[in-house]
Amino acid sequence: MIKYRIKLSYPGGMVRSIIEKTAIVEIKITKEIEFIYNAVALFEDEIFRNIQNNLSRKRVEKWIELSEIRNIHDKDGIRDIRKTKRMLKTLDNRRHILSSSGMPNIKIFKARDNKLYVFDGHHSMLAYMMSGKKYLNEMPYLLFEKKDGGYILDENFKNFFGQHLKYKRREKWNSYTVNWQAPRRKQLCPRTQSNMGELFKAITSTK
Repeated sequence: MIKYRIKLSYPGGMVRSIIEKTAIVEIKITKEIEFIYNAVALFEDEIFRNIQNNLSRKRVEKWIELSEIRNIHDKDGIRDIRKTKRMLKTLDNRRHILSSSGMPNIKIFKARDNKLYVFDGHHSMLAYMMSGKKYLNEMPYLLFEKKDGGYILDENFKNFFGQHLKYKRREKWNSYTVNWQAPRRKQLCPRTQSNMGELFKAITSTK
């Protein structure tokens, strides 16, 4: 039985902290939640509130650099840099960037190569980086992976790339990003920034 393994994590405080508050749940992958965004919705609607009072406090064991996390959108695919600057004001007021339900905006999946990819929350992560944050445990996030060795992209190419990434290109999917603001025939783009570090530099060098 293949399941999504979902880690919910919050930092121990607004300043750099060695403590994180986490919960890990597993949900069976069915046809209804085969796509990752459906799994996100199920988690938010049926699980998230129930685990808020059962978060475990533990010492951060692995400091994951934000600059090494891979991006799905490149600079041209970032819809509105003003949105990131508005989020930065939230951080300046010592509040985290969260959805209306209190769930993290930043959602990440682990791919077969064990690299982490942001699939939702590019603006939020860029705002944290602008505020000086350097590590994943310094911000709230959700991490998705397959518990039983499945490859998280298998059912999710259409989620991340629409109809653009034809089967023959899928072996090299991480050579592409997607820009939903471009004309349809130009939405699939050769990757120009390899990770969030390069994306951050590209964004901030032109702000």
